[in-house]
Amino acid sequence: MVSLPQQALDEPGAWHAGDLLILRKSAALPDRCVRCNAPSQKRLPMKYSWHHPGYYALLLLGLIPYVVVALAVSDRAAVSVPLCELHMRTFGRWRLAGLGLLLVSVLLIFGGMKYHLGAAVILPGFVVMFLALVLVLVAKNFLVPRKIDHSYVWLKRAAAPFLASLPAGPSLL
Repeated sequence: MVSLPQQALDEPGAWHAGDLLILRKSAALPDRCVRCNAPSQKRLPMKYSWHHPGYYALLLLGLIPYVVVALAVSDRAAVSVPLCELHMRTFGRWRLAGLGLLLVSVLLIFGGMKYHLGAAVILPGFVVMFLALVLVLVAKNFLVPRKIDHSYVWLKRAAAPFLASLPAGPSLL
């Protein structure tokens, strides 16, 4: 059990411990971009979930048991992530590109089936669909949860200048 310093108990908010961004679930991040620390006027609502990595061992029993247990035991958090205009546009472009590729893949798959074009069109459609899903997931994960519990959220991949602008604090891990 980690004992928190009185200052952390008295002050709500966010702090950093090394390369981790730590915040209370009820806290709002400052109005600075988490990617470059520039002023931000826009926030992107993100939903994160996390479960202990040991649950991945359930994949040995199959995908369905893992998914059922992971959905039941995952901790979740909603974070309003501040982004500058440049990074908000970049995020939008990546997401739009991924969704465009997803549309192309659906057209290839269903067009190939409808017009009996065979595997030469349908299989590349599935490859494009996989790439589109990867692209959307990569664009979405500019902050990655390291841990979530009932009170706190630990996030990785915030930019060093943003982390440096926050007070240092305990990691609580």
